[in-house]
Amino acid sequence: MFKIYNKILTQAKIFAHNLMNDTREKRYPKTESMFEEEVFIKPDELKQVRINILLYIKQCKNTFYKYTQKEKFNEELYNKFIDEDHFDGGDTGFDDEDNVRIFDKYILDYIKSRNEIITFFQCKNISINLKYHLNDLRDFRSSEQEKDILFVMDMPEKEIFEYCYDMKKNIKDCNVTKGIILSMVFKMNNEYVNIKLNSSKNTEHHHRMILESCL
Repeated sequence: MFKIYNKILTQAKIFAHNLMNDTREKRYPKTESMFEEEVFIKPDELKQVRINILLYIKQCKNTFYKYTQKEKFNEELYNKFIDEDHFDGGDTGFDDEDNVRIFDKYILDYIKSRNEIITFFQCKNISINLKYHLNDLRDFRSSEQEKDILFVMDMPEKEIFEYCYDMKKNIKDCNVTKGIILSMVFKMNNEYVNIKLNSSKNTEHHHRMILESCL
């Protein structure tokens, strides 16, 4: 039962070690629209923080597959994360009222918001180009008929990891990391604009207001 989890943890440690020794320039420009105050992480904490981010990404993707692409869902991995209590803030707890785990509720809310965004563009008769890499995004206002958007969840795991780390937020807090992963991004005036989709406060009206202001 522990074989698959131990393999993933080992891969995460190797990946984190390699990135710790990566001295290249950061690929994503620092902009006011996507960055908050930078958070310093002590060197002795850095390795574990990076491992935690990668494991959190894997769990987000796996839970997303649970409700969207069941053929990719790994139930053993899902149960192992729940049993080991890798989340802070009671995310692994069970909501008796909705008969679902709290973490699953975040993912379900994200899926709902994601669908609402797609519907928004369809109602505007605007074609959307779903991208999978930040560098592929064209400026949001480069065309009135079609728009490039990216759901962070759709990016390769390595790029999600780099995106989370490069944002310089308090990624030691799993809620911050979750907010980055469960979001959409578009590019405007050479800046990446990020909209979080995992909060129940982000209603369809909220998404519409942000997107309407950018059209």
